[in-house]
Amino acid sequence: MLRDKKFLLLLSMYLFYAIFFIYKTSVVINGERYFIIHDDIYISMQYAKNFVKGNGLVWSIGNRVEGFTNPLWTFYIIIPHSLKIPPSKIPLFLQLTNLLFMLLTLIFVWKISKNYVAIFFTAFFYSMNYWFYNGFEVGILTFLSIYIIYKIIKDENPLIIYLLCAFMTFIRIDMFLFFFAVIVFYRKDLKTGILIFLAAFILQTLLRYIFYGDIFPNTYYSKLYKYPLHYRLLRSTVALANNFYHMNFLVFALPFLLFKFLDEKNRLFLYFVLLQFLYTIYIGGDVWELFGGTNRFVTMAMPLFFIVFAKSYEIIMEKIELRNKFIFYFLLLAIFINMNAIKDLKSIKNLFSQTYDTEVGSNTLKIALFIKKNFDDNVLIATQGAGVLPYFSDKKYYIDLLGKNDKFLAHGDIIKFSSLYQAIISAPGHIKYNQEYSIISKKPDIIVHHIHDGKIDDYLNKNYVEIDKPGFKDVWIKKEIFLKKKDWVF
Repeated sequence: MLRDKKFLLLLSMYLFYAIFFIYKTSVVINGERYFIIHDDIYISMQYAKNFVKGNGLVWSIGNRVEGFTNPLWTFYIIIPHSLKIPPSKIPLFLQLTNLLFMLLTLIFVWKISKNYVAIFFTAFFYSMNYWFYNGFEVGILTFLSIYIIYKIIKDENPLIIYLLCAFMTFIRIDMFLFFFAVIVFYRKDLKTGILIFLAAFILQTLLRYIFYGDIFPNTYYSKLYKYPLHYRLLRSTVALANNFYHMNFLVFALPFLLFKFLDEKNRLFLYFVLLQFLYTIYIGGDVWELFGGTNRFVTMAMPLFFIVFAKSYEIIMEKIELRNKFIFYFLLLAIFINMNAIKDLKSIKNLFSQTYDTEVGSNTLKIALFIKKNFDDNVLIATQGAGVLPYFSDKKYYIDLLGKNDKFLAHGDIIKFSSLYQAIISAPGHIKYNQEYSIISKKPDIIVHHIHDGKIDDYLNKNYVEIDKPGFKDVWIKKEIFLKKKDWVF
């Protein structure tokens, strides 16, 4: 299988691309190279760091809240912290881990399809690389899902398949949906599958309740609890349609339009793809998707989609009896450009980096290092960004303004939308906040990037001073602390 020269060439090309992509996520600050990944993964890193320090699996010392959605991935992140890898390089550790999972994914896409188009589209699809090399658990979940599908079509041991599905639910709880779908579509040794499903759910729910006092992760309450279904459906449907529009509706529709011409195996793949589409619609979508591409949940299914798409493309070319290879591949190139929403030369450049996250993360990192140098360990910090800022400022106590790590906010009501447009552009996990509670009541010493709803502006101006320095916009320090300090170290 791995002796196929074209496949090995594609794999080699991808390896160079991935290494360049990863390198582009790095910046040099104060003479040290930092690899910058998505803010949310630094939340897991904050938990892992505190665990290694002996403070428990917590985000803020003494506050037991499960503010991560990826338990086993968070435990995996404990490894580089235990190995004393510098904080600046731990993201690289995760990126290289996901590079391995991407290569494994490509190998099993090849084993299933033997199709170069499916390999090329999977490897160079921007959203795949974006989520993998931002350090998310999407890497291992994508690989495991494609590996399990491979084992299903090979009709291998059901026990192994069900155990792998259970393992995935400990990486992220919503993989119970994938597990359920496997039971429904596979239909082998159903009793074993159902028992393992129930055992996995009961075990992790029990562990969660014992340690954190909730039956679901705090992020579930933050993102879904008291978030009306009609708002979720509206927001996610518009977001998904917007992304499909920019990536070409026809491309996504093609496999479904040719459904009756597909064999049983490819139909099975489409069921799993459709499942992820429906799931992302139900939960209100993801936070970072209005920029285009596929979100975390849909991206997991994209290798299967590309397998079916490649087959569908071959079917339609046979139907119209197109035998000209130049036109065949020219159309494929046009489709690839559509899929990655490439509109101009700048868009092509963006395929090789995740510039936005690197810039935002590096700016927040500079603020975090400033706080680390100028304040003692007991300072109380309130922030919207629950990842980079706490992780690198390395203090004991934090307030999460958006409630991912705050039970009171997560279990509370969502903000009131002033219009349907506001509901559409809202972001799951960013619709529960109460600055009177988080700032006026708790009186943090430092506020970084407060929520600009205008309700506490007078309080801020009266009690805090905003740092007047380029790159430090929206960093507020209590007046009495600010006035006592003579020399700031930047």
